[in-house]
Amino acid sequence: MARSLVLDGAEVLCVLANWEEPHIEEWRSYVLARAYENAVFVAAAAFFGGSMIVGPRGTLHAAVDEGNEGYGIARINLEEVRKVREEFQFLRCRQPSTYRAVVRKSDPGTVIYAVPRLNAHN
Repeated sequence: MARSLVLDGAEVLCVLANWEEPHIEEWRSYVLARAYENAVFVAAAAFFGGSMIVGPRGTLHAAVDEGNEGYGIARINLEEVRKVREEFQFLRCRQPSTYRAVVRKSDPGTVIYAVPRLNAHN
């Protein structure tokens, strides 16, 4: 979903989640990964705390401590998104033709996700 929004021009993603508190490290990893791999700002809100605003290089711009209610405020510069995308070329270097091995359409409105089987040499 994040990649589709970015390909449509998004520079900031807002993510709302209800992860359970014991999984806060996975939540942080998810948010940092989405920001970095898509060169986008991510404003992520979680009910248990751990809400944050992360920049396109995976840098933390604001955070709400675990277990606390509140909000984070950050001044962001969308020029940073353009600079990171130009520098790293994540989106331009995609190879959509290789996606056919992973995703194929079946009935109208249905998509089947198939992970390619790897042989012992891959």
